[in-house]
Amino acid sequence: MLIFIAAVALSFVVLIIAMVIQDRKAPAEAEKFMDDKTEKFLMRILLSVITSFALSSSASLPENSGLGGLLWLFAPPFIGGLTFFLFVLLLAFNKKLKTIIGWVCIGVNLLTGLYLLFLPY
Repeated sequence: MLIFIAAVALSFVVLIIAMVIQDRKAPAEAEKFMDDKTEKFLMRILLSVITSFALSSSASLPENSGLGGLLWLFAPPFIGGLTFFLFVLLLAFNKKLKTIIGWVCIGVNLLTGLYLLFLPY
């Protein structure tokens, strides 16, 4: 499992490096992958993951939840990492929809936190 996580992380880093190299080779008037808008969306997605984690952590769980209570701790970072990865991956294929893709990723993260907050146990 650890090898799989390391391989995914390495491919993610290689994807970002390839995008930055392609940005440097692009003409000045072309739309770039890593511009100010993209950086702001990456920070907003990160903040939405933190907010989702805070929301799900404040859910009231019964004393006898056992290992089932770990879902409330591990689901928001997992979903957040997945949306972060999908944002960068989809950005590599379609630069024009970065605003829509970014807001959808933020919404998914916040809805995950709200769902786990109000999920009846």
